[in-house]
Amino acid sequence: MFGTVAVPIWLLILILGFAGISFATHFLFPSVRWFFRRRAERALMRLNSRLDRKIDLFKLAARSDMVARLAYDPRVVEAAMAHAAETGVPGEVAFEEARRYAREIVPGFSATLYFGFATRAAKGLSRFLYRVRVGKVD
Repeated sequence: MFGTVAVPIWLLILILGFAGISFATHFLFPSVRWFFRRRAERALMRLNSRLDRKIDLFKLAARSDMVARLAYDPRVVEAAMAHAAETGVPGEVAFEEARRYAREIVPGFSATLYFGFATRAAKGLSRFLYRVRVGKVD
């Protein structure tokens, strides 16, 4: 029980890596979520200052939250029950079908982050390819 155990270095690195990931996901990420949320809010305010149509803050919610909001919307529930009555399937089956459609509709990525990155990348690429000088010519 108290003897020496020989472990290859690659296995030790793998075990420590998984332990580090587990520690980060269970202890660090939940405690600093507010930090990233505030950064996202500030980035959204900067982005909204340049847009004609503003992006609402609630649209930054997690995908699962958006799917649940859509699936439990009163009009969606009413339409699912009407579909169940019309086709003769149980209400739970119709509601599960509505949830499946909601998962299809809600995007799997954050459009704000995607377009924010794409805007910076396009600006950097255009500055790299084209050097524009503005000056007075006599």
